[in-house]
Amino acid sequence: MHNQQTIKKNPSNSRRGFTLVEMVVASFITLIGLVGIHNLLFWIMFYTAESGRGTQAAAVAQDKMEEIIGAGFSSSVSGQDSTLDFQRFWTVGASANGDQRITVRVTWSDIKNQPHELTVKSILADDRISASGLPFTSPSS
Repeated sequence: MHNQQTIKKNPSNSRRGFTLVEMVVASFITLIGLVGIHNLLFWIMFYTAESGRGTQAAAVAQDKMEEIIGAGFSSSVSGQDSTLDFQRFWTVGASANGDQRITVRVTWSDIKNQPHELTVKSILADDRISASGLPFTSPSS
């Protein structure tokens, strides 16, 4: 007599691991996520760099503004120069009451070649005139 044993399939052991289709789908979903993260990191780096360029432009404008104020121009003057990747333009013009109106404009382009501009304005008041427009009087001692 031949003894036959029946082998019962255990339902929990019938599927071990992943099929090729499941691996391809999982890889595709992971790839989409990684591409999204890559794009996000690119834009974070781009806007961080642009913020830094704006800060540099403000420093370049402030530097020229302080130079003009320190020179104390008594007449109208204008000019332009280049520094680093920035173009600076400035004008100093006298107003009717003797004040000097100073404008410094800085322009630059970002990595996408888009133009940007920062303008700083100030008024250099004649130190012989008070805020009310009346001449200063020396206090008596």
